[in-house]
Amino acid sequence: MGAKVPAKLLNNRLLAILPDLKRFALSLTRNREQAEDLVQDTSLRVMRKGIPDDVDLRRWAFRVCKNAWIDQLRKQKNRLETTGEEDENAGGVHDGEATVEGRSELDTVMTIMARLPQDQQIALSLVAIEGMSYREVSDVMDVPIGTIMSRVSRARGSIADALAAGQEGANDQN
Repeated sequence: MGAKVPAKLLNNRLLAILPDLKRFALSLTRNREQAEDLVQDTSLRVMRKGIPDDVDLRRWAFRVCKNAWIDQLRKQKNRLETTGEEDENAGGVHDGEATVEGRSELDTVMTIMARLPQDQQIALSLVAIEGMSYREVSDVMDVPIGTIMSRVSRARGSIADALAAGQEGANDQN
């Protein structure tokens, strides 16, 4: 690994990817306040540690964000086990219906996505929302590219099945 990126340059580069990082954090948390907190935590971690010159900041920051999110989930789980109370923000989606009158198709897809396993949610968010390649997502998630491909495929299939089931249910009611 080479020399560290100077703090001012790192700050400027981080500011440039902030919108992408915010979108990714929102796709994980499904809650604007939690996403803002996650982005702030990620930014602090990135600035505190610094990064080597030869590292792609975007990929590295997304990995830091994913790890910070996992840390937050663990803390929530521990808090739930300790107190026995549910966190008001845990889970992100509170209604069990995939389609509700008045929701847009995007809201429906996001609701379905919230039900996917976390690894599929992250992989699909990085590919479909952030436009990363499978190789980039493989680097961010630190798993083989084939695993990413199957996670994205399973996630897309689950969403398609849920949407089709919703359409069939709507047709049955008419």
